Amino acid sequence: MNKYLLEYCTYIKNFKPEQNIVIIDDGFKIVHINNHEFFQRYSDSFALNTDIFECLRELPCFNTKQHIYDNLIKTKRVQGYFVAQDINGNHEYLVDSIHLLPILDPDKNLVGIELEVIDMQGLPLITLSGDNDIQNVDVINLTEREREIIILKAMGKTNLEISYILGSIHKKEISQHTIANIIKQQIYPKLNVENKQSLIKAAHALGLDQIIPKSLITENQLILFPSFNL
Repeated sequence: MNKYLLEYCTYIKNFKPEQNIVIIDDGFKIVHINNHEFFQRYSDSFALNTDIFECLRELPCFNTKQHIYDNLIKTKRVQGYFVAQDINGNHEYLVDSIHLLPILDPDKNLVGIELEVIDMQGLPLITLSGDNDIQNVDVINLTEREREIIILKAMGKTNLEISYILGSIHKKEISQHTIANIIKQQIYPKLNVENKQSLIKAAHALGLDQIIPKSLITENQLILFPSFNL
């Protein structure tokens, strides 16, 4: 194991023992696991020297190693959410938040990845829904793009982050200036607001910040939202 990665694993073990963390080397092999029982909820195959993609093979998004690697290199961070259905299979909910962080040596070379899962049990669940389930969409006449921007704004995303996220999902270039124009020229008038703070308040009052459009689910079972260090 890389010397710096070994030191990082020791740090995680000693100073973050209660956090649900898996350390992966640059070959995507697991080299350290915090709270092994927690990760076995997802797969019995979680073990040292196991390929992380084998452990998470039931989550389609993890089949594309290059997708995650590219996002880590570009944005230095990837966030996502595991999705579950209710007992009747009628609705889907966000259940656990997952964070992927690059582990860099002093020369800024990628030597590994820290995968942390934050247990969201007991917290309010956000419904993943289609257009027909959102009553306020018809009343306010919101487009899919406007709803995407509203929920991402409610999550604290900047216009630059939103442009990157939507561009990646829809596979087309969307500038941050386009996002800004949609917010000011389309969303503000429809919600009768004048700034970001009042936009978020109005979205919350209408319940729009609690519903994520299906279009934002990028890989069936995990939503990946790259985050920038701006």
